[in-house]
Amino acid sequence: MPEKLNLMQHVRFLAGEIGPRPAGTPAHAAATDYVKQTLRRTGLAMEHLPFTVPGWSCDATTLTLNGESGESNNLHAAANLVSPPCDVTAPLVTAGTVADLDALAKSGDLAGKIAVLYDDLTRYPLIPLNCPIYNDPRDQHINRTLLEANPAAVITVNPHLNNVERRIEDADFTIPSATVPADVGARLLHHAVNHANEPVHLRIVAQDITQTAPVAAHHILGLQPGSHPARIALMAHFDTKLDTPGAWDNAGGIAALLGLAERLAGRDLGCGLEFIAFADEENYSQDHVVYINERGPLFGDVIAAINMDGIAHILGQNTITCMAGNEAFQAALAGVTAHYPRVQWVDPWPQSNHSTFAFNGVPAVALCSSVGWDIVSLRHQPGDTPLWLSNDLLNEVVDLVVAIVETLADKSPDAFRVSTTPA
Repeated sequence: MPEKLNLMQHVRFLAGEIGPRPAGTPAHAAATDYVKQTLRRTGLAMEHLPFTVPGWSCDATTLTLNGESGESNNLHAAANLVSPPCDVTAPLVTAGTVADLDALAKSGDLAGKIAVLYDDLTRYPLIPLNCPIYNDPRDQHINRTLLEANPAAVITVNPHLNNVERRIEDADFTIPSATVPADVGARLLHHAVNHANEPVHLRIVAQDITQTAPVAAHHILGLQPGSHPARIALMAHFDTKLDTPGAWDNAGGIAALLGLAERLAGRDLGCGLEFIAFADEENYSQDHVVYINERGPLFGDVIAAINMDGIAHILGQNTITCMAGNEAFQAALAGVTAHYPRVQWVDPWPQSNHSTFAFNGVPAVALCSSVGWDIVSLRHQPGDTPLWLSNDLLNEVVDLVVAIVETLADKSPDAFRVSTTPA
């Protein structure tokens, strides 16, 4: 049995000492250096894939309702990522469904108003207009309807209390917008019904700092060549949303990736290994585009891709799923996981970096936690601290992935792919 690694040291440094690390921030740069130096110490050949991200800063967001404003009056509001600045005083209009929004747009009632979106429209963050991986027609319809109807501002209601995880994060969405928690959303809806003619004031003090100088980030690659071109890709992302230390999402995944480098670097496996620390998973697929553009021509050499995102939650168990693999791939994984009875199989889910590979025909594995992503006040929130992670469960992921790598290492890249040959 291999000696247990102290993987929580990485979690505590990234989520504790560095803290929130959205792409393009100084904290993100510090995390980049830490991951890069840690991988380099294992002897891997280092490469990086540079790109630019929207540079944005926000000094204040103030919502004023019935003469009251600010935190002291429980009117918390947070500007949506890369929102333009605004100083808007206007009546409210409200929409909870796509049909509501379409009716307002058709009647012209959105123009010049502050649109409050809630319920079905803001249950989850809206997928950006030009997202290259996930591109839900419903979300695109919502985005384009709002842009064409031209409200003065948009307020999106997060359905959870004390939670302002942004519902719009889109550099192409040019309407000023902010997110409010559920209780503030309820007050806005009451105001729209009972004080329909009384305007509401929304002020966002923000600036696009990309105009001054491009904001750079880069994905980190640690490469270990094999005796033949085939390779296995191992990955996690190290960026976070705004305001969150990001221990569970996703310092734990990066900690496991660094542990895997420590365990596997220098081993003669036959195939090569590619350790990928993605820098901008939280910004809806900037990382997918850059990686595909640079490394996509090499997808044919990838035996499998293994992603770790949201693993090792102390109140749950580790989970595994796979995408884009054939029955032989699923059987090979099942043979390995049989030795890890606490690891649970779950339905495939696409919302992370394994989709970069799976959507291009590469068999992919995704590891996560059984607690799911909808824990209130944790995911993408200030409460996502190292408290929620288990060193034992982090080590379980490392042990499991090592076993998967050992099982797949001598296989050809074609062994586990879904055949596209006509019957």
